[in-house]
Amino acid sequence: MEQKRTGRIACMLELIVETICFLCISYLLGCATYSFWNHPLFILFFSVNCWLLSRYWEALRRHLSKGKAAILFALALAAYFGLLCWGTLPLSTVPVTW
Repeated sequence: MEQKRTGRIACMLELIVETICFLCISYLLGCATYSFWNHPLFILFFSVNCWLLSRYWEALRRHLSKGKAAILFALALAAYFGLLCWGTLPLSTVPVTW
């Protein structure tokens, strides 16, 4: 019984860490993507962000059912877009002109 509870706590902690890492890295990649909007590096940043989305989805599916994973994924995406649009982190998202 106690082993099952320890497993759940470890699973929850892993999901919390995955979510925080996803939000931080996605926010940084989103700022970089926006900054290089008219540059060929945009493709690189965008593709890495897509890879990160799929990696996060797989991490959720490894520990949760499909419905719960979809809900948490949607909440994380909403938080990501909220950070990107109304970000409170002091990072500049001014496009680079070449």
